[in-house]
Amino acid sequence: MPPIKKHAASTRKRKKKLPPVVVVTHEFFPAEENPMPEKLEKARDILSRTKFMDR
Repeated sequence: MPPIKKHAASTRKRKKKLPPVVVVTHEFFPAEENPMPEKLEKARDILSRTKFMDR
């Protein structure tokens, strides 16, 4: 008796889908024109208290 048969339809190979193309067209704002100044201030506060280690 042969081993279990594989059905050709269920093992059909599929083509890989290409990833979607993302076009980025925004520019970075200067700090003075930031739409969220409170978050910028909080980030600056955290970075001022952070100590970075040299390698």
